Amino acid sequence: MGTNMKMMGLLDEMMEKAEEEKGTKYLVTKNINKEMTAALEKTHHFGYPDAKIAKFWDIPLQDAQNRICGNCEYFDNCTEALAEIKPVIPESDGYCHKYEFACSSSKVCDSWEEGAEYYED
Repeated sequence: MGTNMKMMGLLDEMMEKAEEEKGTKYLVTKNINKEMTAALEKTHHFGYPDAKIAKFWDIPLQDAQNRICGNCEYFDNCTEALAEIKPVIPESDGYCHKYEFACSSSKVCDSWEEGAEYYED
């Protein structure tokens, strides 16, 4: 099994573990979030938009820098999400529904999909 397949299996296990531990819509615990972030950094170019992710997408760096979690299809920064996330992960300003963890609007991963504009309710 390749490294990426192992990491994807680990991501699935972490999401299941988070669901068991938290049991709410926004599955956030400090340990799960730390593990998920580390796993995404290894498998999905997770971090601030840079030349590496631009090369992955085969687009100019300036275009890559406009693709951030804050305007991704999976990003959620509604009041309900932030009410559950902020007490646990104060530095986070949103939730990723694809990978089920607290994230930052200014970061990105290679699973970014065009979505709604960054909003606040």
